[in-house]
Amino acid sequence: MTILTSSGVRPSSANRARMSSCRSYRRKIYDSIAALQTDLDAWLDQYSNEREHQGRWCYGKTPMRTFLDSLELAREKLIPH
Repeated sequence: MTILTSSGVRPSSANRARMSSCRSYRRKIYDSIAALQTDLDAWLDQYSNEREHQGRWCYGKTPMRTFLDSLELAREKLIPH
């Protein structure tokens, strides 16, 4: 079974490195959804927890570190309902 994904959108220069790692999943033939999920989970963990990002509000931190650092601020801004 081959699983292909494509958004049809040309990636910006900032996203080309990320897309190159995504493309490996489009080239690999998976025998099961479980095998695909295992590879996807490993990639997502590396992307979110190990790779530093240069995107807005990340300032060279990982997305998870950015999220955790902003939790207190988000709690202060919560509007009670």
